[in-house]
Amino acid sequence: MLVMKKSVLSLFFLFTVVFTSSGQLQVQDAVSYSSIQQIDSSDSYLIGTLIDKTNKMKYNFGLSYGRGFNSWTNVLIYNSKLNETKKVFTTGPVLISTLVTSYLPANYPAQQEFRTSALLKKCIMFLVKSEDYNKNGVIDEEDPFCLFISSKTGNTLTQITPKDMNVISWTLSKDNKTILVKIQKDKNADNKFLGDDELIYQIDLNDDFSKIKAYPINI
Repeated sequence: MLVMKKSVLSLFFLFTVVFTSSGQLQVQDAVSYSSIQQIDSSDSYLIGTLIDKTNKMKYNFGLSYGRGFNSWTNVLIYNSKLNETKKVFTTGPVLISTLVTSYLPANYPAQQEFRTSALLKKCIMFLVKSEDYNKNGVIDEEDPFCLFISSKTGNTLTQITPKDMNVISWTLSKDNKTILVKIQKDKNADNKFLGDDELIYQIDLNDDFSKIKAYPINI
């Protein structure tokens, strides 16, 4: 009877997977991917890579997989017509918040505030931890979030918020031209953001990503 119970428990842990609100699943210690999302009606598909045995030591999630379910370690854009896959982030490690939806329509609810990445009308907006800001050797909760923008093919990836700032949330205008960002600045240069004042920045979007600027609003 004891042997049978051990066998049942072994099978349970072998086949147990964890589902999340973003439709992802992950098997313990296995290489895993997010749900596959087609980009508009194109030949391109978006796939997120999850924390797994090959990269978990780069993040402070090694002993607690559940904390990493809503994050990706990279984004892959697959073109089914060309049978080609492109990694959006070519340097790392990075930790990317998952997409809020598979597609964000132009008539999304007004004043919707995002704490995640999003597929927009003309581009993809990524909320990313891209730097070991506190120099503790891993990407973790204390490192800042920043905003990156890329084309829907994964090209021209550009960071649009400063490195010494932590993005708390962002709001997109209904015409998809302006973003307001709640942000924290490391004012005392202690490599931490806990307790720092919140600021609000405006970002004017442009089809030429090199011309996108972020600046504080007058309050």
